[in-house]
Amino acid sequence: MRLGRSCPQLDAQLMFEPDEWKAAYILNKQELPKEPPTLNASRYTQVPLA
Repeated sequence: MRLGRSCPQLDAQLMFEPDEWKAAYILNKQELPKEPPTLNASRYTQVPLA
């Protein structure tokens, strides 16, 4: 998936449910944004695989 690189301004909710991107922010101990993040912003908030 490379939409975050080719179209970084797209809303993350096009690819992820609200619960998915919010969980990524919570697990990384980052403050939730007031508006849904862009695909490019959510790419840097990914939870590492165990």
